[in-house]
Amino acid sequence: MNNIPAPIIELFPIDSADKVKAVLSALQAELVASNTDLRTLKNSKALHRMAAAMQCDSWSQFLAKLTRYQFENTLQTQYGLSESYADAAYLSLNDASRTSGDGCAVAHNYCRRFNIQPLAITQDVQTAATPATQDEKPAHYGQDPRQVYQAQTLLAELCQQLEQGETPELYGIGAVYEITFVISSSCCAHLTIDPYSGEIIKGQIRENGFAVGTAEMNVYQRELFAKHFDQEIKDAIRDLQGES
Repeated sequence: MNNIPAPIIELFPIDSADKVKAVLSALQAELVASNTDLRTLKNSKALHRMAAAMQCDSWSQFLAKLTRYQFENTLQTQYGLSESYADAAYLSLNDASRTSGDGCAVAHNYCRRFNIQPLAITQDVQTAATPATQDEKPAHYGQDPRQVYQAQTLLAELCQQLEQGETPELYGIGAVYEITFVISSSCCAHLTIDPYSGEIIKGQIRENGFAVGTAEMNVYQRELFAKHFDQEIKDAIRDLQGES
């Protein structure tokens, strides 16, 4: 196994004879190490061995890495986005979005979501990026990667200033608001509200019974709560401001 490239996932895309040979060599070494005859394996077991050869714990882990590669590669080659943007975009996806199709389909869906146009419209891209129907609910992908990247950049700049002994100017100081909605005798919704925008930046449902269980809200669920409980949230914030 020592002659297998590490990490072998970097072989993707497999677009040369040398890469094909490397993958085949890795698979042969894995079969020898596990004393397995590929001819006797069912598809699921064979895929697991293939994943092991590619230095992944399971086929699902290998598939996740392949999906990420396809997603980021599509954003860079077909939409002209930078590597750092593509990386931030993938990290902004929730689990449901990442598993909604192969990496290329996820990338096209993502770009439709943020109205990002491809560098050149080709028949292949049009086929892969079938427009959403009116009945299809828009997918929610978490944070906007453009803002994530901007926040990462600002954080790096801020830390650099602090390391150099500089004190950045503050435009204000405020504490987040914690609001609790009692849903039932055993269930509460706990919301963390941004003091400036009034946005719900964190939400959690907490169920108390013989034990305690919690569920974190995703972006869509937080937006849903903010829309339907807008007045209740504003009233709660006014009460909290009056107490301070």
